Amino acid sequence: MTDYIEQWFYDITPVRRLPTPDELERPDCMVRGISGLRRAWRQRRPTGPKLCCWYHDGSWEDASQIAIGLVEEVTTAGHSGEDLIDAMRDAVRGRGLLGWTDKAVRSLLVGGEPICIGSTADWNNGERYYVGGRHRALAMMQQGVRRTVTMRLELLDSDTGDLIRD
Repeated sequence: MTDYIEQWFYDITPVRRLPTPDELERPDCMVRGISGLRRAWRQRRPTGPKLCCWYHDGSWEDASQIAIGLVEEVTTAGHSGEDLIDAMRDAVRGRGLLGWTDKAVRSLLVGGEPICIGSTADWNNGERYYVGGRHRALAMMQQGVRRTVTMRLELLDSDTGDLIRD
């Protein structure tokens, strides 16, 4: 295999396109999951926080909208690669968010485990699986959030900068 560069990308993703997380063992509100019918209903009639666990203690709609705005702001400024992550960290810090919303936005943009659904190659092959963020994704589905930020890690050819496909 050729030498490669790991590079993160932010995507604005419709929550309806995220795979339904499975095998969640805790907390109880996550173990129940969400049926396809209930998921479609929530898209039409969103709900707010339930206050049963951290994942439900705040509005993922609000957190997602803030995160989407920051992604658009930072990517429009032309940042990429590691510079993109550093610029995003600065942008989140500069927003002055507090409490749950700050923690939620950070978890989407600069936390240690973003919502990540494989790589582009996996999406193109129809193989969608979570690398991270299953609990947050399910909470968003349960609240009826329409769009959120996901991240993907891609391998780029170190000589050409092109995406490496298997």
